Amino acid sequence: MEQSTRPELAWLKHEYHLSDTQFAQVVQLHDAYKPKCAEMCRRIDEQNARVQKLLAATNTVTPEIKQALAQAAQLRAECESAMMQHFYEVSQAMPSDQGKRYLAWVQSETLLPGQMIPTKPAMRMER
Repeated sequence: MEQSTRPELAWLKHEYHLSDTQFAQVVQLHDAYKPKCAEMCRRIDEQNARVQKLLAATNTVTPEIKQALAQAAQLRAECESAMMQHFYEVSQAMPSDQGKRYLAWVQSETLLPGQMIPTKPAMRMER
């Protein structure tokens, strides 16, 4: 794919000095990951809504709320693991030094406490 057809990813080609072939591989990885990310976001949103509904129905932490919170945490862990795997795959499509720089950047942007999973739809990949 041409850089001009993927403006949301074009910055990667420029910032990490990717060849056309490397950029095409990054685009392919992004396209393969995007539906997985959207599905995981859907599941997390669904679970968060379930937790909110349970919380609104009581003034105490019930066993059902504990279970729902544990399930929400498990979904977040699955999402974070898949996201990191994607980042590693993208980094491996780059020249080694640029891949290391990319990983350092994504880790600084995603591994901050409370920042791993975007909570605002505008921050998600499903654009």
